[in-house]
Amino acid sequence: MAAGTTPAMAERAELALSELVTNAIRHGSTRSDTAVDVELTLAEDGVRGVVRDSGPPFRVPTSPPEPDQVGGFGLYIVQRVSELHVDRTCDGNAVTFAVVDRRKAAVSG
Repeated sequence: MAAGTTPAMAERAELALSELVTNAIRHGSTRSDTAVDVELTLAEDGVRGVVRDSGPPFRVPTSPPEPDQVGGFGLYIVQRVSELHVDRTCDGNAVTFAVVDRRKAAVSG
């Protein structure tokens, strides 16, 4: 763990990464030989990650899922525990998350 990353930040990053990788595996591609790429960066202000897949485009939900809904909570959870950004690339999706201490990010950025 990087010096500026607290155990709580690491837990949030682990949850975000788990949800995003699960989504990439479930929804990313119908081909069994397609890879999911994961990149993690530990920095003084926290943890950043990118999950890439070759799946179809998708939208990030703008409202919470219905309480009785089955599924569809993953991206909502990631939004609650991290900063989330989705880009569509020529190869698929690049989903970036960041769990950072904003005070440290402001000083270093």
